[in-house]
Amino acid sequence: MYLSAVLATIAVILLWSRTELSLKMFLCLGCGVGALALATNFFLLTLFKLGYGD
Repeated sequence: MYLSAVLATIAVILLWSRTELSLKMFLCLGCGVGALALATNFFLLTLFKLGYGD
């Protein structure tokens, strides 16, 4: 719960400042979160296929 609030606050601050660097950092933050979500889904799918995840 706190992690999502921190990420949302960082995103708001980055978008509010509207500089080229802040927009690039926002895109990097979004891509990082997406990559983490994809890696987590792949890891869980692998565990389910091997029979370890329930």
